[in-house]
Amino acid sequence: MKENLEQYATALSDKQALIYKLTHKQEPYYHTVMVEVKHRPKLVFGIKDHPYYTWEPEVRFNEELFGQHLASADIAINSYQERINQAQSALQKELISTTKEKDNQVQIVESLKNQCSDYQNRYNQTKEEINILTGKLVPWQEQDAKLENKINQTISRIESLSHVVEVSENPVSDIEPIMRSISDQQRAFFLMQAWGKDDADSKEIVAAIKSIGFDAAYIDGQDRTLLHLAAELNDFVLLDLTVKKKSSCIEDKTLLQYSAIHSNQDFIAKLLSYSADYSHGLLFIVNKNDNQSLQKLLNIKPELVKLIENSGLYNALKNEYFEIASLLIKYGIEIDKTLEVAIATNAHDIINSCFKLDSELINKTKLSTQTLLNYAVGSDNRELALIIEEYIAKNMTNSLNLPVFQDNYEQASLLGDGHDSNESLSDY
Repeated sequence: MKENLEQYATALSDKQALIYKLTHKQEPYYHTVMVEVKHRPKLVFGIKDHPYYTWEPEVRFNEELFGQHLASADIAINSYQERINQAQSALQKELISTTKEKDNQVQIVESLKNQCSDYQNRYNQTKEEINILTGKLVPWQEQDAKLENKINQTISRIESLSHVVEVSENPVSDIEPIMRSISDQQRAFFLMQAWGKDDADSKEIVAAIKSIGFDAAYIDGQDRTLLHLAAELNDFVLLDLTVKKKSSCIEDKTLLQYSAIHSNQDFIAKLLSYSADYSHGLLFIVNKNDNQSLQKLLNIKPELVKLIENSGLYNALKNEYFEIASLLIKYGIEIDKTLEVAIATNAHDIINSCFKLDSELINKTKLSTQTLLNYAVGSDNRELALIIEEYIAKNMTNSLNLPVFQDNYEQASLLGDGHDSNESLSDY
């Protein structure tokens, strides 16, 4: 048994040595030979020059020799392993025949001990978790009790008000004193709940809040304001009431999109008739890529496009929202100016988007009375020149005036230090 183990260890060590030589590229499995390599240098527009050849060293792997050595090592390992397994099997059978019953009893006892210990640990862990949860529930139980007390008080006040209305011939309303006793935000909440309802209590609550006042900027749990409610209901009265209370509320950035989705054209026209800065709402629509809402607003009031003349088209092109960009251009925003800003700030993604939207910009845009390519070459703007070259090569080869491009190309070659005039713009 001991001899078999030693022979097995020796064979395994031999195999590990083989693998080490393979991974560290040692002899005799790797050797170097000289091979002939063909080279074809690139010229302009994918044209290649005549080939030339060089002799270069190449490391090669002797797979056959390595496979023979590895197979011999595996055969020896398997042979010694089989002998070891046979010896272990014989020894195991002998031990089992003499101590099987005793071992079984010991295993059963140990298993029962382990199970008991596991159940005890689970019990302790569960008990600890229950104690932790009970401690966490205490403040919630206290808060629930407080809320339940407030609800019961409110129900009692409502019942008392209902009783007064039923039994008194000349009832005196208790709603206005209640509305006066709460905050502006709370009154705004009740106004949103009662507005548009036909029952007498809702109408009385609305009348009391209109006379007392409310927080026009209140936002409920669904991120809606009173103006969102007015847009949903197409309610001119609530719109005018809220704007007169606080005119800046109309500049909420989500209001225009919400109105475009939920309101009719008359309400939107009324909403846009107030003097306010609607640029935040328009940019919100642009950045959400909501072409339908923007189209609806510009159809009603086209001059809105001037509010986002500088940033609207820039953002749309940056995010590649080409439908939005086309719509803004349709309503008067000049893409030439956006392209000039992008070139001045080296915003290459905006430049690419401009060319995708209007391929003629490469020819018709002038900077300091120069074409874009002349400008890129004259100002040593290599990134812009590379963008134009790549776009021309991919999309506009047949539509450009090639002699003009060649003239610019010759100028570009002068920018490099000692570069040959046959190199492309991407090489200078």
